[in-house]
Parts: sequence; structure tokens; C-alpha cells
Amino acid sequence: MRVDCRTKAAPHHYIEALFLAEYAEKVCRGNRRNWLVLRLFTGFSYFRAIPKPSDMTFEIPIDRETAIGQYRLRLNRTFKKNLSRNSLNIISAGVILFLAWLMISDKKNLGYIFLSLGLFYLFNALHYFRYYVKISRKYKRIYHDMVLLREKHNDTSIWRFESDVFEYKDMHYDYSIKWEAFKGYQVVDSNLFLQLAEAVDQSFIIGEGEIGEQPFAEVISFVDGKLKNLGESAIGY
Repeated sequence: MRVDCRTKAAPHHYIEALFLAEYAEKVCRGNRRNWLVLRLFTGFSYFRAIPKPSDMTFEIPIDRETAIGQYRLRLNRTFKKNLSRNSLNIISAGVILFLAWLMISDKKNLGYIFLSLGLFYLFNALHYFRYYVKISRKYKRIYHDMVLLREKHNDTSIWRFESDVFEYKDMHYDYSIKWEAFKGYQVVDSNLFLQLAEAVDQSFIIGEGEIGEQPFAEVISFVDGKLKNLGESAIGY
């Protein structure tokens, strides 16, 4: 795997270099030798500190275990909110149905209203869990087959983080997307999610284990200057 990640000096170093050059010229003007030495040093600092756009390019060979692990993470992130809500609905349905049983046992008509409400929550939650199992199995099978195909062709994905666009390319896709098209970013379990705005959980995922700890930290720092940190928020179905 080739990782090319070059980050140039920050603009404030450029300003510091200019002040240092001016100070050296004032202090050392009387001693031509010292003045030339300091002038050479500050001149080097000046050219080193000229800010340039960062250039981050990563070539990542396909790895079945990593790719499938990232897909599971994406799936859990997508359905997390509604899975939690429907789990609470099942608990609530159980409580309501218990109260309904107590009321019906006491021959109170209100118990039938509670019975209807409890069954409504219960069947809605069960319907959602059935949908989740069905859709997750379907997409897991499709994604698994796609990973096997990429692995068969020794595919390598190329990631480029440019100043104005994000670029991604593999054997199936070739994207060049302006940063304005993204909703934001999120870091989950040492994986960076780049979330598109005009899509339902359409995101790109790159992991720390794929590019290394230091380059991953630099990518996050770069992306943080471009996109909003979504924190713990997630899209749910």
C-alpha cells in the first residue's frame, strides 16, 4: 500500500519568519558576517513556510475483512436510531399489555383500549425488525459479492483529499465531489465517514488501519476544516 501524505507549513509560520528576518536585520546590521548568517537562516524559514494546499493521496488494496467490517459498521450506523426506538416500543408494549391484562381481569372496559394500544406498538416494532432482517441480509449478500469481485481483480481504491474536491476511484466507480456536496463527517470506531448531503446515508469510509495512525489524524484535521462534525448523529431508517 502506498501512502502519500504531505502537509505544508501553516500560514502563521510565514508571518513569524518575516518578523524574524526584520529583527535580524536591525540587530545584526553592524556585524555583516552575523547578519548574513541570520539572513540565510530566516530566508530558509521564509521559503519553507510558504503555505501551499495539502496533498493527500492514498492507494488502498481491497481487503475482504476490512471492507465487510466497514459495511457492518455502516449498516449498524444507518439502522441504529430506529432499532433503539423499536426496542423501546417492544418494552412499552409489554408494559401496556400487562396493564391491559390487569384491567381486563378487573372487568374494566379501559383495559381493551390499553390492549389495542399495546398490540399496535408490538406489531409495528415486530414489522420493523422483520424489515431490518430482510433488507440487511439482501444488502450484505450484494456487498459480499462485490467485495469478492474486487478481490478477484486485485482492485485498489484511490483516495484524494484536495483543497476543493474529494476524489475516489476503484474498478466500479470514479468520483470527483466538491466539498459543498457533503453534509458532514463522523468518526466511528477509528473509521472516517464522509456523509453526502443529497443522499440517504450515502457515505465514504476510510479507516485508520488502512492508512496508518498519523496520516489518519492528518486527514481528520484536514476534513474538519472543510466539513461539519456530525458527532453522534446518524441517518436512520
